[in-house]
Amino acid sequence: MSAQQTQVIHLNTMPSAAGLMLKVAFNKKTAPSQVPLLPKDVYCIAPVKIEKSMSDKFHDTVAWQKHNKLCHPCFLHRLAFPLHLKLLLLHDFPFTILGLVHIENQIRQFRVIQVGEIVSISARFGQVVEHGKGWLFDIEVDVYVDSELVWQSISRNLYRMARPLRATSQPEPEAKITPPEIRLDWKLGSDLGRQYARSSGDYNPIHLAKGLARLFGFKQHIVHGMWTKSKAISELYAHHDLLFESAFEINTQFKQPLYLPSDANMLIYKNSQVEPDLTFIVQSHNGSDHLHLTGSIGLL
Repeated sequence: MSAQQTQVIHLNTMPSAAGLMLKVAFNKKTAPSQVPLLPKDVYCIAPVKIEKSMSDKFHDTVAWQKHNKLCHPCFLHRLAFPLHLKLLLLHDFPFTILGLVHIENQIRQFRVIQVGEIVSISARFGQVVEHGKGWLFDIEVDVYVDSELVWQSISRNLYRMARPLRATSQPEPEAKITPPEIRLDWKLGSDLGRQYARSSGDYNPIHLAKGLARLFGFKQHIVHGMWTKSKAISELYAHHDLLFESAFEINTQFKQPLYLPSDANMLIYKNSQVEPDLTFIVQSHNGSDHLHLTGSIGLL
C-alpha cells in the first residue's frame, strides 16, 4: 500500500455539526481485514471567536460558573467537534462512524481562556492500535491564540470488531479505599441528552431518546460522556478554582454507560497536601455501584 500524503485543509467557516451528523447516519463501511491506516489530512480553521451566546448555552448545560467570563475547558472540545466529524467523514477513514465509542479524553490547557477570544483550531488523527475488542484511534486537536498554543486534546475512540483481536484490554484501576474529600449528588433528567446535543451539536441518537438508543443495543438512552466530563470539571472548579488559573492536564476514562434519567454522584479525592493533585469518579447506584467515569487533574 502506498504511503499516504499529508494534506492540510484550510476552512473559511466552521461546518455545521448538525449537517455533518446527517452524513454520519449514512456512513457504512466494511470492517478492515488488516492494520488500518488513518488519513493524514489536517483540518485547520481560523479565525474562530468564542461567542458568548454559544458558550453561555454550553455553560448553562454543564453548570459552569460563568460570571467570571472564563471559558469552560471542554467548550473548546465542543468548538472543535465539527472538525472531528470532518475527519471521520473522509473517504479513506477505515471505520463505520455510528457505533464508535469515545473511551478516553485528555485536555491540556496552558493558560486561562476567556470568552470572546479569537482562536485558530487544527485537528488530525493520531495513533491507531489494537485493542482486545477492536481498534483504538486518536483524534488530536490544537488551539492557538495568535502563535500561542493555549489548549490541546486527545480523544481516544474504540471501533469494536465482531471477532476480538489478540491484544488485551488495559487493567481496570483499583477502587479507592480512602474516604473522598468531597461527595456531590447529581440528578439527571431524561431530557439531558437532548439539552447537551443542542448546546454541543452532538446529535448522536443514542443520547436523544429511548427508542433511538434501543436501535443501537442500549436499553435506554445515555448521557454524553463529554457532558459527564464537563459537569465534573464544573464541580472541580467550584471547589478548587485556583487549579484552573495555572496550566493543567485533566484525563478521563469513560466506563459504563450512564442511563437517563438517573441519580449519580461524584467523589473527589485529594492525593497531595502540597500541590493540587486530584482524582475523581462518577458513579450511580441501582442496587449496586456502577462506575461511569474516572479521572485525574493536576498541574503541568
